[in-house]
Amino acid sequence: MASTVTRTERGARPSDHAHEPADQSPMERLIDLGLGLVLLVTPCLISTGVKDVFNTPKNAFLGFAAVAVTAALFVQVLRGRSLAVPRLSMGLFLGLAAVWMTLSVAFCGCPELAVRDLGYHLALLSVFFVAVCAVTSRERIDRLLHCAMAAGVIVSGYAMLQYHGLDGPLFDGLGRVLLGDPTRLSPSSGQVAGGLLGWLLPDDAARQIGAWLDPRVLILPGKPEEPSKNYSFMGHRNYLAGYLIALIPLVVSRLLIHVDLLMKRWPTAAPRGRWLLAMLRVLALLVLPASVLALAAPPLRPVAALSWAALVGLVLVLPAARPVVVYLATLVLMLATVLQTHTRGAWIGLALGISFLIVTVWWKEGGAGRWRGLGIRLLAIGFALLIKVVFVSSAASWIPLLVVVLELVVHHTVTGPTPRFLSPLALGLVMVPLAVVLVMFGWKSLDLAGVEIVNPLNREWVSAIDRIDDTFKCAVSTSTHQRWLIYRTALAIIFDSPRNCLVGTGPGTFGLHYMPYQARVLADAGNERLMPEANKSIFAHSEYLHYWSELGLVGLGLIFLAGLSLCRHLCRTLAGCRFDHDALRFIGIVAGVVAVLVHVAFSFCLHLPYTASLLCCLVAFSIRFYPCPVVELVPHRGPEPTRSPPSRSLWWGTAPLAAVLFALVAAAPVQRMLSVLTAEHHWREAHVMFRLQRFDEALVGYARALSHDPGRGEMLFDLGRALMDSGADREAVAAFESAAATFVDPATHHNVALCHYKQAVQCRERGLAARARRHLEEALEAYRRALALNPIYEQSLLNAAMLLADLARLDPARASARLVEAEALARRGARYHRGNTAMWAAYGEALALEGRLAESRLPLLRALARTVLDRRGRAPETGQEARSIPAVRLQAAWRLFDRATASHLSAQLASDLSPAERDRYRARALADYLKVVSVFDRAPGRDASETRLRQTLAHVFHEPGGQGVAKPHEAVAPHARTGYSAWHSQ
Repeated sequence: MASTVTRTERGARPSDHAHEPADQSPMERLIDLGLGLVLLVTPCLISTGVKDVFNTPKNAFLGFAAVAVTAALFVQVLRGRSLAVPRLSMGLFLGLAAVWMTLSVAFCGCPELAVRDLGYHLALLSVFFVAVCAVTSRERIDRLLHCAMAAGVIVSGYAMLQYHGLDGPLFDGLGRVLLGDPTRLSPSSGQVAGGLLGWLLPDDAARQIGAWLDPRVLILPGKPEEPSKNYSFMGHRNYLAGYLIALIPLVVSRLLIHVDLLMKRWPTAAPRGRWLLAMLRVLALLVLPASVLALAAPPLRPVAALSWAALVGLVLVLPAARPVVVYLATLVLMLATVLQTHTRGAWIGLALGISFLIVTVWWKEGGAGRWRGLGIRLLAIGFALLIKVVFVSSAASWIPLLVVVLELVVHHTVTGPTPRFLSPLALGLVMVPLAVVLVMFGWKSLDLAGVEIVNPLNREWVSAIDRIDDTFKCAVSTSTHQRWLIYRTALAIIFDSPRNCLVGTGPGTFGLHYMPYQARVLADAGNERLMPEANKSIFAHSEYLHYWSELGLVGLGLIFLAGLSLCRHLCRTLAGCRFDHDALRFIGIVAGVVAVLVHVAFSFCLHLPYTASLLCCLVAFSIRFYPCPVVELVPHRGPEPTRSPPSRSLWWGTAPLAAVLFALVAAAPVQRMLSVLTAEHHWREAHVMFRLQRFDEALVGYARALSHDPGRGEMLFDLGRALMDSGADREAVAAFESAAATFVDPATHHNVALCHYKQAVQCRERGLAARARRHLEEALEAYRRALALNPIYEQSLLNAAMLLADLARLDPARASARLVEAEALARRGARYHRGNTAMWAAYGEALALEGRLAESRLPLLRALARTVLDRRGRAPETGQEARSIPAVRLQAAWRLFDRATASHLSAQLASDLSPAERDRYRARALADYLKVVSVFDRAPGRDASETRLRQTLAHVFHEPGGQGVAKPHEAVAPHARTGYSAWHSQ
C-alpha cells in the first residue's frame, strides 16, 4: 500500500509564487499538450462524417484525451515523480460521488444509458484529476488558459460570421480557390476544372486531399425557428453563450492588468514624443461620433473604418498598448457574441461573474473599511430590482437600476478613495467595452422624426433590453412557461417516491422518465396553462435538479459538499493573498467558475464537453494557482534537487507490468468510443440513403451501425422508419418497440400505430375482417400510448379521433363511448392546434356523429371556410390558372374569417361566458363563416375534402338537433365519413 505524506508546496503563504523549474519532463510536456488540446480543440471540433455532427466528435475527443493525459501522468509517476493531491476534502467528496454514480448503474432502469453517462463523467473527472495533480506552476496555467481564450476567439469569430451571413460566401470562395469551380468541368478528364490543389497535384491526389480540406463543410445550416444563425461549432446558441461566459472574466482580468500597466507607464510609453499622444487624443475624440453617424449615413462608413484603423495603428506603435488592444478586441468580440445569442441564463451568469470580479477587486483594494458602502449599494441594487419586477411593463422601471450601476462606476473611478494598487481609471476603462457593446449591438430600431432607423448589428426579433425585460414576465412569457414545466416535471420525478428522492433514478435516465411525469404534471388542473409547452427533454435545464433526480439526495449532497470545500479554500486564499497582478489573474479564474456555476442553475452546461472540461480545468487551476497543502499519495523517489529517476532495473521491471495493467483498464473505454464513432458513421450513411429513398442500402447501413452500438434507441427508431417506408411493417413494429426501451418519444408509438393501420388495410383487401379489426385496435392503443406521453401530440390526436370514428361504425355496440372519446380528442386538438384545418373538420364531424348537429356547424364551417380560402383564395402561382374571385372580395373574406374566428373561439372554447353571451358569439361567428363560404359557392375548383365538408354541412343544417334519428352516427356517416386512410400517412 502506498504511503502518504502531507506537506505544503514551497511555503505556507498563498502570496508566494509557485514556479516550476524551467526544464519540464517529456511527460509534463505531454500532459500540457493533452490539456491544451482539450481546451483548444474540443470547442471547435465537428465532423460531418457522423450522425451527431456536434456532440459525438467532442465527446469522443474528450474521452481519448482523458485516457492520454491519464496515461502520461501514470508514466510520470512510474519514472519517479511524486503524485501530490491538494489536501482538500473536495477530492474525497468528488471521489465518493464518482463511486456513488458507478454503484447507481446497478439499480437504474437502463444500464445502457447509465454506462454512457458514467463514461462521460469519468472522463471529466480524469481531466480534473490530472490538471490538479500535474499542473502546478503559473506559467503552465497561463499557457493553458491562453489555449482556452484562443478557442473562445475562434468560436466567437465564427459565430459572428454566421450571424451576419458571411460564412457561406467566405468558405464557398475558399473552396473554389482550393478545389475549383464545381460548375466547370475539364473537357479532357471530365473532372472539376481549376483550383489550387488541382494545379499542384495529380487529379486523384487532389481529390483525396480536397475531401479532407474542403472548407465548405463549415457552412452549417441555420435553424428555421430562429431569425439568425450564430451557434458556431456548438449546434445551439445557448450552448455557445454558456461556454463564452466562462472565458470573459479571464479576459477582463487580463485587460485590467494591461490597462493598469499602460496607464502607469503612459508618460514614457510613447517613443516618438508628444505628437503621437496628441494624435491619439484627437482620434479617440472623433472615432466614436463618426461611428454613430455612420450607422445613419452609409457614406460615412469608410471614414469611420479608416478612423478606427488609424487609431488602432497608432496604439499598436506603443509596446505597452499592444496587449490592451488584443484583449480589448477579444472582450468586445466575446461580449457581442454572447449578447447576440439572446440567452438570458448566460447573461445572468455573466453578470454575476463580472460582479464578483469587480466586488472582489474593490474589496482587495479598499480593505474592510469599505464593507459598509458595499452593503448600502447592494441594498440599492436589490431595491432597484424589486422596482423592475413590480413595474415590469414600464420602460421607466429601468431607471433606478441604471442609476445605481452608474453610481457604482463613477464612485470607483472618480469620487472614491484612491486605489492602493490599480490605476484609478483602470476599472472604469474596462467597463467601457461592456457599455459600448450594449449600445452598439443591443438596440433594435429607433424612430427619429418619423424615420425608423434599424440597427444592422442586431438581427434578432427584439432588442436586448426587451429580451431582458421578457425575463421578468413570468406570467406571459412562453419560454418561462416551458422552463417552469420542465422544473415542475423534474420535481415530480424527485418527490414521486422516497427512493427517487434519496438515491435517484440512475445516471443518464432523466430523459426516460421526463415525458411520463410531464403527462402527470399536465393532468393537474392547475397546470392547464402550461399545456401548450408540452415537450420532450432529456435534461432538467438545471444541473442541480438534474443530478438530484438521477443521483438522489446522496449524490447531490456529495457534489454540494465538494463545492463547499472548494468555496472555503478559495475564500481563504482570497483573504490571504497579496493584491497584485497575479491576484487579478486568480480572481479572473474564480469569476469564470462563478459565472458557470450560476448559469448551470438554468441550463445543462455540465453535460456539454467543452464547457464542462473548461470548468474542470478552471477549478483545478484555482486550487493550484497559489501553493496549498498537499498529500503525497506516491512519495518522490530520488534527491529533491535533481529529481533523478529510479534505477534502470527497477524501471524495466515495473514499467511493462504497469503499462499492461493500464492498457487493460483503458481498453474498454477506448473500444467503446471507437464503436460509437463507427456506429454513427454508418448511421449517417444510412440516414442519407433513407432521405434518398434507397431503402435497401439504408437498411444495410442501419444494420452495420447497430452491430457496433446495438442499444441506441434513436438508431433503432430510424431503422423502424426505414422498414415502415419500405413496406416491412411487422419488422418496423419490432424495431420501434425495441427503441422505446431507451428512446421515449410519442413518435415511436405513433409510428407503431401507422404500421398497424397499414396492416389492417392489407387484411381488409384480403377479406380478413377479424385480423383487420385487431390491427385497428392495436393502432388505437398505440395512439393512446403516444398521447399518454404528450397529451397534445398533434398528429396522434387527429389520427386517433379519425380512427375512433371508423371503429364506431364497425362496432355499433361501443359506438357511443368511442364517439365521446373521439370528440374529446378532437376538441383538445382544436383547442391547442387552432391552425390545423383538419383538426376542426375532425372535431365537427365527431360532434355530428354524436348527434350534436347544432354544435357541429361552427367547427365544420370554420374548416370549410379556411379550406376554400387557403386553396382557392391565394394568389395564383406561375403556371396556374388565374383566380375567379376579385382581390377586393378576397380581402373582405379574410377580414370576415378573422372576425368569425374571434367570435367562434369565444363561443366554443371560453369557459367564463354566460349562456346568452355564448349564443350571441355563436350566432355572429355562424353568420360570418357562411358569408365567407358564400364567396366561393359558384367558383370552380372544388376538391374532394371541400365537397365532403359541404355535404356534411348540408345534412347538419337540414337535421337540426338530430330529431327523429335513432342512431345519429349512422345517419351522418355517409356525409361525414372522412376515411382514415386520408390521414394515416401524417
